[in-house]
Amino acid sequence: MPKLVRVFFIQGAIGACMALAVVAILMVYNIGDLRTLALSSPGNLVAILLLTLILATIYAAVQISMYVMLQPWDDKTP
Repeated sequence: MPKLVRVFFIQGAIGACMALAVVAILMVYNIGDLRTLALSSPGNLVAILLLTLILATIYAAVQISMYVMLQPWDDKTP
């Protein structure tokens, strides 16, 4: 696997783990009664999984973008 693809997978996994941590914090501390609302609805597992998937996508994209933008600038590139 090329180095760049491997780095993107790693950075994406870091972003996804951050999203899992945020969802866990939201559920444990019941911020905004989100846990109560999610667990009382009929599709509670789907709602929590959808929240996790959306946050993981956003956080992974931000993590990859930050990695790319923070790379040193090379003036010698044609």
